[in-house]
Amino acid sequence: MAQFRHYIITCLNVGVFSHRGGMIGTMPVPDWMRQRMRLFVAFTLPSIAAQTCRNFVWMLLVDEKTPREYLELLRLIPLANLRIVLTNCKSLDNHAVSAVIMQNVAPGEYDLITTEIDSDDAIHTDMIAAIQRYYQHKEGMRHLIFCPGLIYSLKTGEVFPLEYLYHCPTVIESSPAARSVYYWHNSEIPVDEKEIFYGEPYWLQVIHDFNVANTMESSGSRVIRKDKPAEPSAIRAFGVDHTRLGEFLNSK
Repeated sequence: MAQFRHYIITCLNVGVFSHRGGMIGTMPVPDWMRQRMRLFVAFTLPSIAAQTCRNFVWMLLVDEKTPREYLELLRLIPLANLRIVLTNCKSLDNHAVSAVIMQNVAPGEYDLITTEIDSDDAIHTDMIAAIQRYYQHKEGMRHLIFCPGLIYSLKTGEVFPLEYLYHCPTVIESSPAARSVYYWHNSEIPVDEKEIFYGEPYWLQVIHDFNVANTMESSGSRVIRKDKPAEPSAIRAFGVDHTRLGEFLNSK
């Protein structure tokens, strides 16, 4: 079996300070960043910290013009496999972001596994272990998909299954020709083999007041199963304690 290396890729605030011109929609960038850090600490960080498999590198892409106070907080995160990468890329420039990722992966020939997780979402504590259990060396590029996930409303506390094939994707490639999962938009990954695993939800999409596109309503290929509600405690499987969210989201 070929050797592999697994990277979780999270863009925390790529392009926000370097290219946004002071506003994200109608929100001043400092306000957006303050709330994004709260969401990151409440959801994304604990879900990565709680992974049952530690055989990965978490590559956190951060705008190089991020204020020092946030950079200092990020550098205090006590995770040995966290790698903070500063960049001046634009947020929607997938090819440029992918180039930064590939400049920061380990050199050598191996199968590169890259998994994308947004900076306001979470993954099941066993997701990385599951990906690596399913891993096999094969020629060509492969796309691993878990369906359904869960969707969680921060406002109401409601939790439902979300049937959607384009969230938290994983791509497996041979490293000499690899480009990373970020090279393509999630719905446009041109793979030789797509593997869809149906069963336990392995990712959590969080809906909050600052979402740009996603809502708690079904649309297009996103089907929210409101006929199958889950208990708020279901998000514990993602390393998130729903009873303590207020401590993070209402902090200064």
